[in-house]
Amino acid sequence: MNFKFFFLNKPENFLIFFIVSLLFYFILGFEYPKLWNYLLAENNSNLTFSDFRCVQQWGLLYDFFLSESSKTFSHITKCILNHPRIWILISKILNLKNEYNFYLLIFILISIYISIFYYYIKKFRSYFILYFFFSGASSLLLERGNNDLTVFIILFFSLNTNNVFFSYVFYLTSIILKIFPLFGLLGYVSKFKNIKIIILFILPIALYFYITYDDLVKIFYNTPRSGDMSFGSYAIEYNLFKHLKLKINSVYISLVLILITFLIYLSIRKKFLANLEFAEESSFLVGSCIYLCLFVISSSYDYRLVFLLFSIPFILKLKSNIIKYTLLISIVFSSELYRLLVIFGFYGGIMNSFFKLSLFVLLSVITMEIVLRTIRKNFYKLKV
Repeated sequence: MNFKFFFLNKPENFLIFFIVSLLFYFILGFEYPKLWNYLLAENNSNLTFSDFRCVQQWGLLYDFFLSESSKTFSHITKCILNHPRIWILISKILNLKNEYNFYLLIFILISIYISIFYYYIKKFRSYFILYFFFSGASSLLLERGNNDLTVFIILFFSLNTNNVFFSYVFYLTSIILKIFPLFGLLGYVSKFKNIKIIILFILPIALYFYITYDDLVKIFYNTPRSGDMSFGSYAIEYNLFKHLKLKINSVYISLVLILITFLIYLSIRKKFLANLEFAEESSFLVGSCIYLCLFVISSSYDYRLVFLLFSIPFILKLKSNIIKYTLLISIVFSSELYRLLVIFGFYGGIMNSFFKLSLFVLLSVITMEIVLRTIRKNFYKLKV
């Protein structure tokens, strides 16, 4: 998977990559929203960056910032506030109701996103990362302008700084903005390994969740769930009922998946996992744990698959070709629901669901192996 990229040899070639990417993702979508469909990232409206339009409207709730009603003032904003209230302040302070400010911020976020992918492509020299940049999941994220884009950028800076303080500040900020980055905490435990630092990480996060508990409950119930363009146990429940009229609660689906995955791990560990050498474990755990936890809790739109970018360097360095290529293929087919539907119709959807399950199992068994090794290593140190 490692090749010498022509555009990595000279600094000025970054500009080529940046400009081409910007044309591909921004200008076409801005001028002609329906062209996103030709890029095979489904756009059912005439609006590009439609999710970020909600952030723009949430600034209208500023006068109700301390009011419980700010969670449901959909007749004012047309978008129910299903995010932490800090987004009201962000929208108001940045004056996003001004179209110039709105598109300037979108431009900045997409520019940083492009730069992050260029950094990974240059560092790990893999065509797979180049593909992932243009994947259906990545295209969907940018077409929607979802604020997961902001969280993705902040998590990148958190993972790629060796300064504990700044790493923590970035990570805590990502949690305050969207909550679900909390699921990547295991990666930070693996990264720092110091119990004092880990406690300093966990205590303020726990305090934040305690203070905002009521808001978090409302956010959970206000967040829409869907089986379309989504992954997770609820997406499985939704599609089983939609296509087979089979009603199975998503909680039972999650429990069965966890049990099956654990049994698979026990059956293959000695043969496939015990002797594997791992690298980039911390980053891998952040990406994999976010995917796994989101999968078993409910459902999430496919654009959140972009957080698997943090896991890809680990996968590329695996010595076992069977595991490596199975994971990479699973990521490809999991990221391309709309393209598979265009090519294969209904059966494309079945393929996509199968590989999302495959991805869940594979990431789970590797995550369990990393955790087991970490526990054994620390237990050995305690004995010594």
